[in-house]
Amino acid sequence: MGWAGQDGAPNPAQTFLRYDNLGNLVATPKDEVPSTLLPTDAASLRYQVPRQAPGTTRPKALEERLEAQREGADAFTWFPRFHPKLGPYIASPDAVGNTALRPGALVTSTTDAEWIQAFKYRVSDYGLNYSLAQTVTWLTMDGAHSGDPSMGFYTFDWFSKWTVYSTAHGNEAGWLSSQVKVLEGFGSTRSQTVPGAIGSLVNPASLWNGRNGVEVAEMAWHQSLAGGRVVAVAGIINESNYLDLNTFANTARGQFLNSAFVNSMVVPLPAYSPSVNLQWKPQSSWYVMNGTSIGNIAAGRLPWVGWNDRSWVSVTEIGYVGKNVLGLGNGVYRVQPFLAQAGGDVGAGVGLNFQ
Repeated sequence: MGWAGQDGAPNPAQTFLRYDNLGNLVATPKDEVPSTLLPTDAASLRYQVPRQAPGTTRPKALEERLEAQREGADAFTWFPRFHPKLGPYIASPDAVGNTALRPGALVTSTTDAEWIQAFKYRVSDYGLNYSLAQTVTWLTMDGAHSGDPSMGFYTFDWFSKWTVYSTAHGNEAGWLSSQVKVLEGFGSTRSQTVPGAIGSLVNPASLWNGRNGVEVAEMAWHQSLAGGRVVAVAGIINESNYLDLNTFANTARGQFLNSAFVNSMVVPLPAYSPSVNLQWKPQSSWYVMNGTSIGNIAAGRLPWVGWNDRSWVSVTEIGYVGKNVLGLGNGVYRVQPFLAQAGGDVGAGVGLNFQ
């Protein structure tokens, strides 16, 4: 959802904060934002929070806003309105925000923008923050390898974080995450895949994986400790929501469509299976994550159906968040050693992700 506004000097009390498509924080004076797109009690706008760009550290202006939210929150709280305290990078995968508006959209305003944004503000008052993406895609090709050369499909992706409780000032908190996907092919697309149609190992339209129906890619509990420097996640986890993030190539919606650019083709990033994910931010420039998953559950199946302990994956990611590294400007540099077993074979490798 887009809205065209002018950039302004970051002032946490008087600005509307958003991210642009390059992961830069954009601050617009609240007087230049339509009143219908502001929180109803927006005297200071301190409860308006954009979703932090994936794979980035939190900017100072956003950090100051979140600190302002927690002022006076000196008691245990159920379903708090404020966000848990999290490390500047850990917040990237662990927080969603309550703002649908982004600058630079092809369509700068829509008739449903006001109620969509109002609903996000309302549910965030009870700790629920979410993102919802939907697409309709149609494609055609010459000389199809097999099947119908014309294909069409609809996709739906719900991703949410619901803070259940918080201790004083958000220093420790627990929250639930969920990700539900719906994919529906039109006509012959229900029985064929895009890679199969062109004879490719890589999916050039990664939004469509060839399976129709509903999938629960994530349903997990998050627990933050040590003032947000440590987060433990357990349940059904889509590890691609946490590992191998990249601001410029992390989603097929608005970025690269080919699956080879969305996620690593080397590092295994499981979903749908019982998993744990441990996150640690020892200092401002470094972080460490590990995601371990046991089983090889197919999309759309219950996690205990067909489960076995002969398939497992453990991926560690060590990241350095640097400023002007070797004169290249701000960046995130990730090394990803992994170990995995599929059936009786055990393999290891190392992935690299430079942002």
